[in-house]
Amino acid sequence: MLDKQLLEQVLADQLRSFLSEESLAERDVSIIPHLTTPEITVITGVRRCGKSTLMKLVARQIQNEFSIFYIDLDDSRLFDFTLQNFQDALEIWLKWRQKKENRIVFFFDEIQNIAGWERWVTALAKNANYKVCITGSNATLLSSDLATHLTGRYTTIALMPFSFPEAVRLSNRSDMSSIVWRKSTEGRVALRRRLEEYLQFGGFPRAILSRSTHVLPQYYKDILEKDIIHHHDVRNRKGITALGRLLMSDVTKLFNKSSAAHEIGIERPATIGNYCSYFEECYLVSEVKGFSYSVRKQSRSLPKYYAVDVALARSVSFGFSANDGVALEQLVFLELLRREKEIFYWRSVDGFEVDFVTSRGKGIDEAIQVSLALSIPKTRERELRALEVVQRELNVKKLTLITLDESEPEIALGKGSVRVVSFADWALAPWE
Repeated sequence: MLDKQLLEQVLADQLRSFLSEESLAERDVSIIPHLTTPEITVITGVRRCGKSTLMKLVARQIQNEFSIFYIDLDDSRLFDFTLQNFQDALEIWLKWRQKKENRIVFFFDEIQNIAGWERWVTALAKNANYKVCITGSNATLLSSDLATHLTGRYTTIALMPFSFPEAVRLSNRSDMSSIVWRKSTEGRVALRRRLEEYLQFGGFPRAILSRSTHVLPQYYKDILEKDIIHHHDVRNRKGITALGRLLMSDVTKLFNKSSAAHEIGIERPATIGNYCSYFEECYLVSEVKGFSYSVRKQSRSLPKYYAVDVALARSVSFGFSANDGVALEQLVFLELLRREKEIFYWRSVDGFEVDFVTSRGKGIDEAIQVSLALSIPKTRERELRALEVVQRELNVKKLTLITLDESEPEIALGKGSVRVVSFADWALAPWE
């Protein structure tokens, strides 16, 4: 049982830190628009991607209007915290509360650590003077439990590590959003330098701000231990550890679960499928299927997996460098994910492959090919040929070829044209 005196000390320590004046990097995502709605706001995402910081940014802005309750349930001092302790914590905080008339905003960090948490949150959210915001690092846990107990009375914000536009903004250059500056010699050099840093350090806040990846292996270990092995009570630690390394090493490649089971030494491919879903649930990887108008063919296609962060994957696998095509394809996928696209890869019966075809509703709205450079004639011909085939077979109107840092006028192709654009220009396009 958790000692109430210790609980009070932890709450005081956490609230002081939560409302401290430390420097925080702004994100493209905000909770502010959600504060006027009665629904519970659920912030999901991989551990250490900045969910707590996002809540801190909001708390700073609203602390003069609202009373702030905060508790981080991933604190090791709260190991013995149980469902009953939620009420204890509220009673302790109410004793401190000075602005009695204010609406209370509750911030619960990593709430999935406490068994039965959804019952407490459900009861709390029924009070019209309470607004509840929670974070969690497991997609299935949050969505299934909330769907059962709240029947739709919640909204979800998906947070990822820093995007490239957010990383650019960290340089504090106000002219980064100017297309004129970005096209200038100075701008091109600055953006290329920033992209090289982003490829090297990735988007986890601590890694990119400290310009060091030394924390990433520990991040991965914590996620593997807490969100996968412990949460799912996985007995085969050796097998799931080997699978994690394989997934991180083979990002962007077709993944055969039967071959993976044989390679790792797991008897049933179905077990590999279950294990892969665990890595997806905690946001370490995302699965991409091959596109087909046949739902059956699509579901049976070999998947590809993409990591939540290019530097994290490299720190675990040592399978690719910061400057190869795998890393660039990873960045394009993550940006498409942020844009809330439905993402597939595509292969023709003749073996031509397009890295991404995307959809928002029925049909395919864009085909995207990723290549480090087009200076080698064979590479250029192969990439354009694949786009020509997908244009014809899927009737795709918008064709895009993304390179590391090359752009050129649109290339006529079939009944349309291909836009050739550098990753930096493509990723920053929404700023224009």
